[in-house]
Amino acid sequence: MPWNLAQARLTCFFREPLENQKNDWWEEVLGVPPDESVTKRTEGIHTDKGIVNGRRLLLNIQRNKVDWLVSPVEQLSDELFNFIGTYDESTIQLRDMLQNWVSTAGQIKRIAIGAIALEPVEDRENGYRFLQTMLPALTIQPETSSDFFFQINRPTIGEFREVAIKINRLMKWSVSQVEFHRQNLAFNTGLESDLVASGHAARCELDISTDQDQDQEIDPAIRIDVLNRLFELGRSILQEGDVIS
Repeated sequence: MPWNLAQARLTCFFREPLENQKNDWWEEVLGVPPDESVTKRTEGIHTDKGIVNGRRLLLNIQRNKVDWLVSPVEQLSDELFNFIGTYDESTIQLRDMLQNWVSTAGQIKRIAIGAIALEPVEDRENGYRFLQTMLPALTIQPETSSDFFFQINRPTIGEFREVAIKINRLMKWSVSQVEFHRQNLAFNTGLESDLVASGHAARCELDISTDQDQDQEIDPAIRIDVLNRLFELGRSILQEGDVIS
């Protein structure tokens, strides 16, 4: 499976608003305080940030929604693409870090995982050829096409200890162009931006989630099974493409 991740996310929706509830989730999960915390009380938003295992981690709490987001640290080189790792290693680390939190965090009614996966390619045309292998039901015509974007949701049903839960498999396919610029301060003209390098990457953005219309709490006893299933479905999409099943 060639894909690497530029971002990974775990999102949970709660039955009740969280802005008036005190929590120390960052320290409970990681054992240390965050590098930075910001609270916007009028907007009901609290954000913790820090560097964990060489990656940037963000915890964002807004009303009844909680996001844990993993992304690379800022680029310090001329590399066009900056990844947090392969899909498997990144999602395993995210799951291992947060599975206890998911099981005990309160009245969670919906669980979602997200990922931005990239596969560097030589140019746009080769990117379309790669996407064609992942999207067998489509005809892309790489030599004569441009501005390709394909989004679809393939809902499925998951069975968890005799509990049936609808799962959405939202995927967005495209080819991205990336440019790396270096800024220089010139004596006569001021700040100038020089194009150092550019490249293309096939892109798949995943949002795999339990049903948004479900308002009942997900049983804590099955939450880890649900989370594992979401990660498995994401892996299957990146490995097999948009296969109707």
